[in-house]
Amino acid sequence: MVNTIMIFIWGALDSILIYKVLRTVVTYELNRRREKKLRAEAVYVIRTNRFEIATYALVILLFAVGASVIHLGEDVGFHFVFDFIGPGMIGFFMFFFCDAAGSYTKISPEGIERGEPFNDTVFFPLNAIDTVSYDNNTDREHADSLHFYTKSGKLVAEFCPVFGSYPLLAMTRFKMEYDRWPDMNNPDDIAQIDAWANRRSTLRYFSYGKISGLAEVDM
Repeated sequence: MVNTIMIFIWGALDSILIYKVLRTVVTYELNRRREKKLRAEAVYVIRTNRFEIATYALVILLFAVGASVIHLGEDVGFHFVFDFIGPGMIGFFMFFFCDAAGSYTKISPEGIERGEPFNDTVFFPLNAIDTVSYDNNTDREHADSLHFYTKSGKLVAEFCPVFGSYPLLAMTRFKMEYDRWPDMNNPDDIAQIDAWANRRSTLRYFSYGKISGLAEVDM
C-alpha cells in the first residue's frame, strides 16, 4: 500500500519536474538565439554555458525517474534515502539549475545589466568599472574567474570560467589604451571591440592580478 502511494507521488513529481526542466531549457535556448541577433546592435548577453545547464537537468531527471523505477521494480515501501532525502536533493539541484539557466550579464551601449532569478537586477554604466580582478586558480577542479568592481567595491560583473568576459575585457582594454571608454554607438569603436573580443587579445592584459583606477564615475 505504501509503495503504491509512493509510486503515485513520484509519478506526479516526475511529471512536474519534466515539464519544469524542459520549459526552462527551451526558454534558455530561445533566449540565447534571440540574444545572438542583438550583437548586430552592439549588445552582448552572456549566460551560463550549455554543458552546465545540461548537467543539472540530467542529474535532476535521472534521480527523480530513478526513484520511480525503483518503486515500480519492487515493493520497497517508504525508502528513507529516495523518498526523504531524494526530494531535498532534487530541490537543491533545482535551485542551482534555475539560477544558472536564468542568470545573465547584458553589456549594451547603455551599460551593464546583471540579472539573477533570486536577486534583484542591477545596472551600472560602463564607466563605473574601476577594478578588474583576475583570479588564476591553480586547482584544476576550479576555473579561473574575473571580477569587475566599482570604486566603492560593488560587484559589476563576474565570470567563471572567463570565456564569457571577452567583450567586457575588450572594452576595458580600449579604456586602457585610449584613455576613454568605447562609444558603443560608434561603428569604429564597435569594430575594434569585436576584433579584441577573444582570449588572445584580452586575457594577457589582465592575467597578472588586479587593475584599478579605470572609473570615470563613483558608484
